[in-house]
Amino acid sequence: MNGPEWHLIVIGIIVSILAGGFQPMLAIILSEFLKVFTIQDDDEAKFTSATLVGIIMAVAVGSATCKLIVSLTFCIAGGNLTTRLRKLAFKSIVWQVGEKIKKDQESMIRVHEPIRSIKDVLTTWKMTSNAEMDIQNFLEVTRGKRMNIIQNCGLKGVKINVVLHCTFVKINPTGKEDDENEGHFNSGNRTITEATDLIETFKEMDQKIGEKIAEWTSEKSGWTLKEIVKLQLNINQHTPLSGSQYVALPKWIKEKNAVINVQNRDDKCFKWAILAAVHHEEEDQKHTHRWTQYCRWNNELNLKGLEFPDLRFLDSFKIMSKSLEELAKVTPKEKLKNMQKVFGDLPLDPELYKVNPSTSENNRVIQLREVIDKRKMEYIVSHPDNFELGSRCINGV
Repeated sequence: MNGPEWHLIVIGIIVSILAGGFQPMLAIILSEFLKVFTIQDDDEAKFTSATLVGIIMAVAVGSATCKLIVSLTFCIAGGNLTTRLRKLAFKSIVWQVGEKIKKDQESMIRVHEPIRSIKDVLTTWKMTSNAEMDIQNFLEVTRGKRMNIIQNCGLKGVKINVVLHCTFVKINPTGKEDDENEGHFNSGNRTITEATDLIETFKEMDQKIGEKIAEWTSEKSGWTLKEIVKLQLNINQHTPLSGSQYVALPKWIKEKNAVINVQNRDDKCFKWAILAAVHHEEEDQKHTHRWTQYCRWNNELNLKGLEFPDLRFLDSFKIMSKSLEELAKVTPKEKLKNMQKVFGDLPLDPELYKVNPSTSENNRVIQLREVIDKRKMEYIVSHPDNFELGSRCINGV
């Protein structure tokens, strides 16, 4: 332990003697160190803060003798304690200064009135700054405002993207501006639901913007940031594909008898497609489309964890004896490829229209397809007796 620091002893004695006239000052000190105590992460720092708080309280309310003894004890305790307190005080100052700067910068951000499209499907928010900021700082300061907008929009699901508009200039050797160029940097689209972590989502989007800016400036050497023109937050109402009771197949596919398309009356077309494949040999072959003949196996499948009608995670389908990754290793590559993007004359999103390989308990391969008709979606299954034919006719080969 280091020896006593005499200047601290003198200060302690003076404060102790005059403590009765400095109650407001002691109250302020106590309040400030309570703030320090609440933001510390390590136990040692919390102990030190608590010790100081106790000392200040004793000095504030005790007798003159008590004040003197407490102050002397505190100061003679050694350099280790005082060093820790200096660090705590420094952390407190840095933290408070940072918070004040952040609040001042946030007050400099102006959120303009949103521009809404017809029927409010698309809403665009614009943010500008009245103060000079670098790009990273601007994105961090506006992040909280963007989160508030999303949280207050009152929609269960939205698609968003962020576009940062910046002006860059090229400076010649004499220090004058030779050229000026405006860059637009898009974060890409993200789907936001009630379960989305907005903090992480916006951090990732801002990181994407930063990467694009770095790529742009590296390709166009000599350009430096002149000003941040605006940040644009685009919010688009997201309507997930809804389940359909029944989607009729094109005639040219239906006549091949290569697929089973169950005419169910609910939104559980996924379940009926699986049952149609697993129990194909037990069905009435002339009426494979009738959902009523599969009702006897209604409770056979463990569908816990699946949400109808929008199914995106087939790993939750407990009837599978292997995960999709394991199954992919033993399934021919041609059967795992995405199907053709065009179903009949209807162009489809390849991300929504693909072969979903799965397996039942008897290791039978089941090929599911999603059939999309406008905003409706249905699952169908390849006819087990015409497995290859089913693959060819759906692919339009």
